[in-house]
Amino acid sequence: MARAAGFGIPTYEAKLQNWKNTMLNLKGVLDRYDIPFPAIPEVGISGQEISDIEMEDIIPVF
Repeated sequence: MARAAGFGIPTYEAKLQNWKNTMLNLKGVLDRYDIPFPAIPEVGISGQEISDIEMEDIIPVF
């Protein structure tokens, strides 16, 4: 309803493309410093497969 009313809310596809572009920019920066980047298959980004991490080791940033 808000989108139809003209509030400028992006579609799911637009949000997905924005997220992919942002992650590709970050991957480009990390690649310059040889820092491994995880694969994010949900948006079509290849990278290092990470499978040996515990949820307690993840630090939320927001």
